[in-house]
Amino acid sequence: MDSDKAASYGISYEDIRQTLYAAYGNAQIATLYGQTNDYQVILEVAKESQRNPADIKQLYVRGEGGKLVQLDAIASLSQTTGPLSVNHQGNCPP
Repeated sequence: MDSDKAASYGISYEDIRQTLYAAYGNAQIATLYGQTNDYQVILEVAKESQRNPADIKQLYVRGEGGKLVQLDAIASLSQTTGPLSVNHQGNCPP
């Protein structure tokens, strides 16, 4: 994330985090109540837009004044190698 560019659009780290969570997380945005069942409404991008990491570039973040800014304009995506596993003790790394 380019903090200076994001700030120029009035976008914070939290705004980007919320956008990514809404797209790829399990964000429940509503509950529909029927006579016999309740249905959770989950917000996420279409499955075909979750297959390629480059699809993240197609997301938009709401900036200052409600203006939509393409995520690609304020952040970059790079692939690197990482550990196969991360050891945790409780919820903290050792």
